[in-house]
Amino acid sequence: AYSLKFGYPSWTTENVTEGLWNDDMSMGYPTEGAGASFLEPAAAYFGEGYKLITAEAVYENLNDGDESNDPLIIDIRKPEDYEIGHVPGAVNVSGKVLFGEETLAALPTDKQIVVYCYTGQTAGQVVGALNTLGYDAYSLKFGMPSWAIAEGAPRWNNDMSMGYPADTAAVEMGGENELPAPLGSAHEYFGEGFKLITAEALYENLNDGDDSNDPYILDIRSGDDYALGHVPGAVNISGGALFDAETLDDLPPDGQVVVYCYSGQTAGQVVGVLNMLGYDAYSLKFGYPSWTTENVTKGLWNDDMSMGYPVDTEAHELP
Repeated sequence: AYSLKFGYPSWTTENVTEGLWNDDMSMGYPTEGAGASFLEPAAAYFGEGYKLITAEAVYENLNDGDESNDPLIIDIRKPEDYEIGHVPGAVNVSGKVLFGEETLAALPTDKQIVVYCYTGQTAGQVVGALNTLGYDAYSLKFGMPSWAIAEGAPRWNNDMSMGYPADTAAVEMGGENELPAPLGSAHEYFGEGFKLITAEALYENLNDGDDSNDPYILDIRSGDDYALGHVPGAVNISGGALFDAETLDDLPPDGQVVVYCYSGQTAGQVVGVLNMLGYDAYSLKFGYPSWTTENVTKGLWNDDMSMGYPVDTEAHELP
């Protein structure tokens, strides 16, 4: 290990107020903004697509006779729901605790991590953040109900859709804003809980007669599905294209951003990272189908999709 001679001021004196000696001795090298450390891995992750895994794939992995390739499974639901039944071997950890330094240090960096919640939406936020931090994390598609259904546990059904009108006119991104100051810690965001918004709350906001409080809405579905209908005013953009410095310039640093996808699962991944970057981002609960199911063929859940796999009631700890 080496100590940088004369410390940070030897690199640059820009924005430096402490530890100055003789400014002429500084090299004046370029520096990175605080957001660069988050933006680069976020762009790399979302540029490759979202990491989702089916219950069938997890079940086959756990039962292939080879324990060396088993993933670490994290259940972020409430302890009382975990106790009723969980994926065999799953560890119960809240989002707040998960992003503490000690807990992150217990996570493997050389094996797969699978995270699940009730529907895949809040797990998506955790998975987006974990991948940005360098872990190989996957969200269990449709959450615990895809493994087995517990009576009374929250899950989607088509009757929950509000049936609001959809728009078919394309909306372009616009504006040029300063990037917000990153929170600097996933623990700070996840410690305050997950940011979800219902279709009803979004509709009321858009129709309250006050355009000044309208959120910036991002539709991260395919262009073809966006063209069939979308939330009025929503901009269509992929996760891979979103995490670019020039694109992020278009997002308001001091206003609400609402993101939606087909079911809330991939939007959750985007929202988790946007909040780490300092944006006030929310995921539309249950995705676009919660707004309307007209012309919707993807992301719809029904109980017949559950695999009905056996569950575990024994508590497990992180290694």
